[in-house]
Amino acid sequence: MNQTELADALGITKQAVSKLKKQGMPVTSLHAAQAWRAENLNAARSEAMLRSASREPLAAALLRKMIAEAGLAELRCDRLAASLISVSAVQQALRADYQQLAAGADALVKALAPRLCVMTDAAEIHATLDIAIREYLQRECAR
Repeated sequence: MNQTELADALGITKQAVSKLKKQGMPVTSLHAAQAWRAENLNAARSEAMLRSASREPLAAALLRKMIAEAGLAELRCDRLAASLISVSAVQQALRADYQQLAAGADALVKALAPRLCVMTDAAEIHATLDIAIREYLQRECAR
């Protein structure tokens, strides 16, 4: 690893690497340089660097928390105002509609079977099914 790569990996300038190398920092590996810096840099300077580095993520985290809390408060207000739709109520209604459609389709098959059994022309069978299904769907959509 050269000094430019080490500087990039440490987030410092190449000149800072040269200065720290003169103070005894190893430049053979990133791990060795990090360990040396942790042991040898001025503790107060390290603490100040940590504080300044951690301020931004903390501010961003606090902002995300405030936004999330506002969203939850808005959901609670919507729930109290009954402007939200219950997922389970929608699922129950869909289930009931499906069951009604399935029952209607069964009834349609039973009603058409005697007429279709005597037909031999594929076009006539297709036309009969097409008309019956369209009428059934129109009735269901109108309800």
